[in-house]
Amino acid sequence: MKVLPITSLAPVTPKYSVKNSGLKFDTPIDTFEKEENEYKNAVSFQGLNARGIVKQRGLLFHITSLPAHRSYCGQFGDPQTTKFINWLKDAKQTHWIMNPLNALDNSLCPYGSRGRFSRNKFIVNLNKLTGKEYGKILKPKELPDDITAPEFTLEMLEKQKNPRFELAFSRFKKLPNDAPIKREYNKFSEQNESLWLDDYANYEALSHSFGPYWTKWQKDL
Repeated sequence: MKVLPITSLAPVTPKYSVKNSGLKFDTPIDTFEKEENEYKNAVSFQGLNARGIVKQRGLLFHITSLPAHRSYCGQFGDPQTTKFINWLKDAKQTHWIMNPLNALDNSLCPYGSRGRFSRNKFIVNLNKLTGKEYGKILKPKELPDDITAPEFTLEMLEKQKNPRFELAFSRFKKLPNDAPIKREYNKFSEQNESLWLDDYANYEALSHSFGPYWTKWQKDL
């Protein structure tokens, strides 16, 4: 997936740029536009009332296309995400449509989800896991290097984040049940395990051994 130059339509268009990211906002557009045989990764839109007055405007733009601190893809709770949101406010935007946030298949397409309710783990901010509210299940020295890449792949994300997710989870299991993050997890499990969580966890485990297409699995599974 590429981070391409993107622009926005706004009544006020303050400049926005992030060093080494390829992100720059200073030219208005109102439609898909091709650049070097690739679509730009932001689309501006506006909504009019019955009198033709603009009441809503914003951007269709996936959060993973933002740069981030110690992550190849954009993520929640990141200073660059906050900077982008503040830019939207300054540009008088009312909406940010960030597209589906579901768990991804190998294509990295946000519309190619592995589950209706599951979420994209790669937008989890590893930096936050070093904080007290998350039980300090990661240490600052264990975080990945702070590298910004204009292009990333699934393999890059997996190498960067999966080993640290596994390390954080091993420590999470050892936290006392009264730890805030443990209480939050237990509440989430109680509310969702019978609805979808158990079936999804089983599917994910089986797919690692038998592939992602359940129609090709052994019938007894």
